[in-house]
Amino acid sequence: MTLALARLINGHERRSVAKDERIGPERAVIGIITALYHDSGYIRYEHDHHHFNGAEYSPIHISRGAALLKRYLHKINMGEYAPIAAGMVPYTGYEIAPENIRLPDTKWHLMGYMLGTADLIAQMSDRCYLEKCRDRLYPEFVLGGLR
Repeated sequence: MTLALARLINGHERRSVAKDERIGPERAVIGIITALYHDSGYIRYEHDHHHFNGAEYSPIHISRGAALLKRYLHKINMGEYAPIAAGMVPYTGYEIAPENIRLPDTKWHLMGYMLGTADLIAQMSDRCYLEKCRDRLYPEFVLGGLR
């Protein structure tokens, strides 16, 4: 997914728009970091004895991942971007409708749309995607209470 996002960013910056319409390196870096963390909400903490599988977090994995991302950005002295990056994570899921996502400007929204697009491209480009949906994703949704 991260590679797909990097390619989308590269294509946008080099070929699609005029110089003043580019998203720029700052947004690109935050987008890449967000891509790396976008599904981290599935990670089960070692001390969590209530959940036994990360799939149980399916209904809330977006908000959990956004919280983990915020903590990480503060740790690496990029805390000023934490609310923005966390605000982009919902573009990869269904917890918040895109029109309800609040970001500072249209370029950040564009990065969010690229993030969501990269997530879908990465999933669907897997030649075994349909089998994975049947054999892995559906059972995960059952564990997460989404069926």
